[in-house]
Amino acid sequence: MFGKIYSGIFVSIFLAAALCISLYWFDNHQRKQAYQFNALSGVAYLISDTITRQKSQNLSNNQKQRYLDIVSKLIGAQISVYHDQSLLPLEHKRPVLLAEKQDRPFTILPTARGKISVWLPTFEQGYINFTFKQINEQIFRGHLLLLSAELQRNDKEVSLSDIQHYSYHPLSILHKNKLNLDTQQKSRLSRKSVVVDYHSQDASRFNLFENLGDDKVLKMGPVQGYKTLPSDLVIKLIVLAVVVIVLVSSFLVYRLQLKFSAIKTMLDEFGKGDLTSRINLAGRDMLDKLAASINNMAEQIQSLLQSQRAVMQAVSHELRTPLARIRFRLELLDEAESVNDVNQSTGAIRNDVSQLESLIEEVITHNKLNHAQAFELTTTEITPIIEQEVENLAVLYPGLSFNLDNQSTQPIPVNLDAFKRMLANLISNACKHAKSQVHITCKQTLTSTELIFEDDGAGIMPDEYKKIFDAFYRVDSSRNKKTGGYGLGLAIVKRIVDLHQATIKVARSQSLGGAKFSVKFTQTELKTAQNEQ
Repeated sequence: MFGKIYSGIFVSIFLAAALCISLYWFDNHQRKQAYQFNALSGVAYLISDTITRQKSQNLSNNQKQRYLDIVSKLIGAQISVYHDQSLLPLEHKRPVLLAEKQDRPFTILPTARGKISVWLPTFEQGYINFTFKQINEQIFRGHLLLLSAELQRNDKEVSLSDIQHYSYHPLSILHKNKLNLDTQQKSRLSRKSVVVDYHSQDASRFNLFENLGDDKVLKMGPVQGYKTLPSDLVIKLIVLAVVVIVLVSSFLVYRLQLKFSAIKTMLDEFGKGDLTSRINLAGRDMLDKLAASINNMAEQIQSLLQSQRAVMQAVSHELRTPLARIRFRLELLDEAESVNDVNQSTGAIRNDVSQLESLIEEVITHNKLNHAQAFELTTTEITPIIEQEVENLAVLYPGLSFNLDNQSTQPIPVNLDAFKRMLANLISNACKHAKSQVHITCKQTLTSTELIFEDDGAGIMPDEYKKIFDAFYRVDSSRNKKTGGYGLGLAIVKRIVDLHQATIKVARSQSLGGAKFSVKFTQTELKTAQNEQ
């Protein structure tokens, strides 16, 4: 699993790196081509149009060649003119032929040793080729000189707007007194030399100035030089990013591996019988939450198994006593000499069998409630049920005084059978330990119903409040010999209360001095029912 995760991370990293490099080179190529076109197209078109104009002027070949030599030195390029397409070098025929389909094609081709080759048509079947070593300041200087010469041609009135289409960069004519140049630059400008003024904050931006005479200056600019990130720097950044991603990813996956290993170790130990084994993870991610859920599940399983063992031990202990009595009385039956002795033994055996049946019924009820997930509830008026249970138990305890304070006016959702069983257990529990009085109170509000059971018995010690709801737990074993029971009544009550999503509390009765059990049912449905009525 982790091998696949590591492989996927590495593959994604290298794909990302390759994509970054490809995007860098593609963007750099596109921007470089646009920059070359902006820098070279104007001067190339200007020279091409001049050569075409020279053909119509019937200049001699020497004059034409002299012009090309001068221009070649001005812009620092090798210039070749092909009057017939058939004379083109073989390697350049294909791109030039493709370019013929355009209006005024401008083709830039990279050549060996990083040079730049520009192809441009001049006249019918004719092409001119410029080969530059690189785009530098000389090209812009020569370009401005050619523009100045074009602007000052004698054979035709030429305006600034006429020559602007020969330059990608803006052209303007300024008065020399308005130029923000230093003394040395102004001196060179007065000597008819092209002045280059670089921007004070950005060294890649500059302006060019050419003296036109009569205190006028031709300005080209601002010209933005080409900016690119060095390839080695980009590669270093990508390598650094890959290394960081690998380290961080490895650390994260390693942590995941440790957490999975801890979970597997705990499950293996738990499966072998070590119920105390737990996962020691502290965090907030999904694996930590999974570990916490597994720990909770292990706690519940351990608790259930311990409870099951305790129940089995308690059941076996409770069964042993009546079975021993039954065995003893059967032996007495064999030795009985009169009908009276037989009847006495059989009556005692019947009582022991009834006790066994009662115990088994309690255990079965407790087991069913422990495995139940939820109750099917029915909205029921509880007042008659409470009164009936009090009436039934009052007959069995004639020496006790029962006081029922019922303030319930609205029905509540309960499981009828389970609710009756809970009432019977709590009231009988109060009757067994009461000296003379048992009080039952029912309080109801808009959102809750509370049942309170109090007696004037000895009460329960605070350190035993939680223990009394455990199965087979008895507060006072000597006293239980008198009161009877198996320690399952309150455990059954607690489970019924939980399945009703209610709460039960035990305390000392302030009015009677004995035990006080409070069961509180909370229902949002009560308020709605009261409003409807």
